Amino acid sequence: MRAMQKTDITPSIWKRYRHVGNIALGSLFVLGLLCLAIANIVVRSSWIEVEDGVLWVSKPEGLTAQEIDPGSAAANAGIQIGDVLLAINGRPVDSTDEVLAALHASESGATSRYAILSLGSQTLRDLTLQRVPSGNQALYFVLAILATFTLLVGAVVVLRQSRKPATLHFFWLTVAFFGVFAFSFSGRLDWLDWIFYWIDIVALLLLAPLFMHFALVFPERSPGWLQNKLGRSGLSVLYGPAVVLGGLRTGALWGSTQSGIQVTQTIEVIERLEVFYLLLCISGGAVVMIHALRKLQSVTARRQLRWIIWGTLLGCLPFMVGYLIPWVLGFNPPPQMGFTAVTLGLVPLAFASAITRYRLMDVDVIVKWAVVYSAAILTIVGIYTVLLRIASEMFLGGSRQYNSIVAVLATLVVVLLAAPVKNAIQAAFDRVYYRDRYDYRRALIGFARDLNRDLNLERLSERLVTRVTETFVVDRMANRFNIHRERRHCRGLP
Repeated sequence: MRAMQKTDITPSIWKRYRHVGNIALGSLFVLGLLCLAIANIVVRSSWIEVEDGVLWVSKPEGLTAQEIDPGSAAANAGIQIGDVLLAINGRPVDSTDEVLAALHASESGATSRYAILSLGSQTLRDLTLQRVPSGNQALYFVLAILATFTLLVGAVVVLRQSRKPATLHFFWLTVAFFGVFAFSFSGRLDWLDWIFYWIDIVALLLLAPLFMHFALVFPERSPGWLQNKLGRSGLSVLYGPAVVLGGLRTGALWGSTQSGIQVTQTIEVIERLEVFYLLLCISGGAVVMIHALRKLQSVTARRQLRWIIWGTLLGCLPFMVGYLIPWVLGFNPPPQMGFTAVTLGLVPLAFASAITRYRLMDVDVIVKWAVVYSAAILTIVGIYTVLLRIASEMFLGGSRQYNSIVAVLATLVVVLLAAPVKNAIQAAFDRVYYRDRYDYRRALIGFARDLNRDLNLERLSERLVTRVTETFVVDRMANRFNIHRERRHCRGLP
């Protein structure tokens, strides 16, 4: 008897320890990613890269200037195409790596003395090194915060609903999203910078097929649906382009005999192909989910897909139309359009709400809090701006003499209006978000109208079942009226 009890208890204990171990490993994995992201942010915020404006190419005669940027430090110092670099600050240089090391040892605005062989004569040129444009730092920090928020949402979902297959897939989606937006190499090109670089690239390559894969398997279709549509190897084909693009990038970086400028152009073409692949998978996933929405019969599954579809469209369309599509087509969008990526935060929230079947109240609270307070802040800022403009233009005639007084009065008005504005937006959002599903008074009134409007028991029971199913979001409901009537009919009762 004791042996049987021990045998029955051991599997449950093993499952419990295994579950705890999985949670611990997942937590360490998330913590490691966060630490790497923090290191990347520190490097990006502190590292200042300088350049001389010359593309140096190794030739038999030495390091030769192949291209010179107009207005750069080299152009201002008189260096010309075809000049040979002999030394920097008295130290001989024989390779581009030595030039890069010398630049990394310098600072922006510092003067470096280049020994140049020009037209057979050796000359010294003093170059005032310039800072390399590092892109929009503010945008990177905003995207890093958004990526961290997305990763934490994925971690919360997988901890709360770890037994659902879709949660693990969603977690890897958030990891890929985190890798794309939280990691960016700084240009130091040391071992840590290469880690940042390849995490970013691998995450970008995996994000596209993971999204398409998720759209094909969630919510659950009928048995054999996926096999009938794609075949057994269909899902593995989704990841094929990612492997090919990754191989092309690796070959361009380390296996190519091209010159530096040709490698740069090749990498740029590969990057555009990678983003095009991402756009294609996102668009294809949206089409698949819209098609599935028309076929599904389950009320819960349809509501889940609506969350995902609307979250995907509202989150991805601004960034795709404003930035990604023009960039893929060869245009250079304005840097401000990069901030449209902030709307991507709606995508993981919509996915999380759908996966948890509206039972993860923390996610609902996050969505409501974010939408309500964002709308309230924007409204209050608009009111403040309008008050300042009206007061300065209409009452003061554009004079700035009393700007401080006007600002104080406008601030007081905004403080008084903040609570009513927030409450009004909260009420409007609740009216749109919840509708009549949680409004018991309206539901009871609707039931009463149905009861008084129709005396046909069968038709009335069908209406009641439909109403209860829609109000309480259930997939199946037993109709006791029909069952009772069938029993009476079988017994011969009138």
